[in-house]
Amino acid sequence: MEYARIGPPVLCTQKYHGAPGSYKSYLKSALGRFLKSYVHIPIAELLEELPAPGQMPELILNMTDDLLTISVDGEQFSSRRSTPKPSDVREIEDEMPEDADEEIG
Repeated sequence: MEYARIGPPVLCTQKYHGAPGSYKSYLKSALGRFLKSYVHIPIAELLEELPAPGQMPELILNMTDDLLTISVDGEQFSSRRSTPKPSDVREIEDEMPEDADEEIG
């Protein structure tokens, strides 16, 4: 039997000729090992590195009609907001060529 190795799970590249239903069981087991190795464990490790809730920096976001203010642990950044006038915004052009349906079809 040939195998292709992709990280910890081992995937069979040859047709499976076992008992009915056992291939699905094998796939569930392989997927379970994959999710544990590449999803659950890395996320758990990241979460363990987070500071305790009381130690997180304070984050404040404030937005008015003309100003966006972001404050992280007392340091503040502000940016002016502006709404463009309709005359400043050019007409949206159709980017699809007229003969696109002929090219795709």
